Amino acid sequence: MGAAHPEQQGKAVGNQETGRKRGRWQRLFLMTGMVLLLGFGFAIWHFASAPRPLENDYHNLSVPPQRCLLCHQSGGTAPPMNHRALSFCFPCHLPRKSGQ
Repeated sequence: MGAAHPEQQGKAVGNQETGRKRGRWQRLFLMTGMVLLLGFGFAIWHFASAPRPLENDYHNLSVPPQRCLLCHQSGGTAPPMNHRALSFCFPCHLPRKSGQ
């Protein structure tokens, strides 16, 4: 009685498959976006959590990283570094003014 025409059945199946593919791509883009946002958030948190020493003769932007390592790695009076030695210190550990 109400049998659909074979061409119409083929179009319906094709539309369903296209919808499934579109849904997969949407989920993939959504998950990728979430992972990127979490990664950027973690990177910002990581750099924002670096201790900021008070600015003095030992902690200012003109100090070379080798001088930092003398105190913080060689058992000096400064607290030990809890990360590997890098070729820079002050992009993460910006000294703060004594009034801050």
